[in-house]
Amino acid sequence: MKILLKAYSLKSDELCAEEVPIFPNDCPFGHLEEKYAFILTRLNLLNEKIDEIHLCHETNIDSRAKREYISREKVLRPLAISLSLASELKILTDELISLNCVLSEYSLTQEWPNEIAVDCIGAYLNLENKNGFEPFNNNIETIKIINHIGNAIKHSFINSEILWKRNINKTPMLIAFHNNRNKLVNGINYYEISLPELISKYNIILDNYKKKLNSDFAKHLFKPHR
Repeated sequence: MKILLKAYSLKSDELCAEEVPIFPNDCPFGHLEEKYAFILTRLNLLNEKIDEIHLCHETNIDSRAKREYISREKVLRPLAISLSLASELKILTDELISLNCVLSEYSLTQEWPNEIAVDCIGAYLNLENKNGFEPFNNNIETIKIINHIGNAIKHSFINSEILWKRNINKTPMLIAFHNNRNKLVNGINYYEISLPELISKYNIILDNYKKKLNSDFAKHLFKPHR
């Protein structure tokens, strides 16, 4: 079953102004409204990749079942798109965490921080006190696997694609071998999750994130749209 990212709360292909709170406009890290809107837009655009992954993968499965010839490019196309999807999803999660960090500090002190102390998934996972990061705290296992797979794609040379090619399940999978710092002495960790499961869980994170923006932060930061 295909599941898409619910980047936009309203049933529309366009991001409505009502979905983006009016942030204070003096943040030294830039225009936060534009940043948040751009994050949501990029998440929505990832749905095009999800559609293509499902289409390519299911076509390949059907061709195998019929014992039809499948070119190497067709076999690897859903893998290549999946690698891009997983990498972009990690980057966008890093940015949501950074925005959460900036807004949390401002809501507590009414002053902008001089640095973004928690600017990525790794920094968030290393926190002893994760107060203020509730949208992620309640879904930490999902955050971990996004980080593991994203880091494996970016840093680990060992070829996960050998298993991607052998996925005969109708459901697309995200698969990764992670060899830390490419030193065999560090061992190899294996991670996998079905694409629909990952997107379903990520939608919960997005929903909780938006609720936090419109409740906790709104009391200290936002102006209503007119």
